[in-house]
Amino acid sequence: MNCFEKNMVSVWYGHFASEDELFEYFEIKYPEDENEDVFSGFLNDHEIDDFDEDFAEGVFLVDGTDDGIKDVSYVDSFLSPLLHDLSKVDGKYNSLFFIYDCNTSGLSEKNGEELRFLAAYPYSKD
Repeated sequence: MNCFEKNMVSVWYGHFASEDELFEYFEIKYPEDENEDVFSGFLNDHEIDDFDEDFAEGVFLVDGTDDGIKDVSYVDSFLSPLLHDLSKVDGKYNSLFFIYDCNTSGLSEKNGEELRFLAAYPYSKD
């Protein structure tokens, strides 16, 4: 799925044992054979063809608090609906992943993935 949509950010939540495990899950691995597809745990679990790593960020939330969210890029423009939606999450989460200029609202979820799609929000760079 090509998810490009300017000024939208797609957000996922999940639980990882460590910050290293979180970032290993997102890391895009490029095969030596150029005829093979790039892959990552995240790409394998979701129907996204690819995303620009320069426009994505992950946050590992320490001690179960949402304090780390305030450091996310452009979060002031979508903080209120993000916190509202996170308050409805059933279960524990300690990790968030954001892809900017990407709207995956129409993406069908696969069972058993490390992350669950939360929502896509309009954001502003102002």
